[in-house]
Amino acid sequence: MGTKQNPGKFDCYARAAPDEPYFVLLGRDPMAALTVAIWRKLRDVRRRAGPHKVEDAEQIDEAEAVMRDMEIYARDRGKDEPRAQEIFEDTILDCADVIRARRRAANAGDAGP
Repeated sequence: MGTKQNPGKFDCYARAAPDEPYFVLLGRDPMAALTVAIWRKLRDVRRRAGPHKVEDAEQIDEAEAVMRDMEIYARDRGKDEPRAQEIFEDTILDCADVIRARRRAANAGDAGP
């Protein structure tokens, strides 16, 4: 796992292009661990769906460790969110609704006259 003082193997800042956008989650963010969990799941599904590098699996494994460390860090500082799981589940359901709506709109556009 990387920290400010000790960047990890997959340190995005060091690898980013000079003008590449990026987003940082800090361990004190009550939703950080769950955000990493969903990123990890998305990347794992993508990795399993097609050709991948060994590094992909290593990065996914590191994300699991980061997620656990974030949970502990937030909890130890009183920054954890007791309703995080509920909020996370509601967000996933909302995202599913958005995806379905976009899919319907795309299909309607493909239907033609």
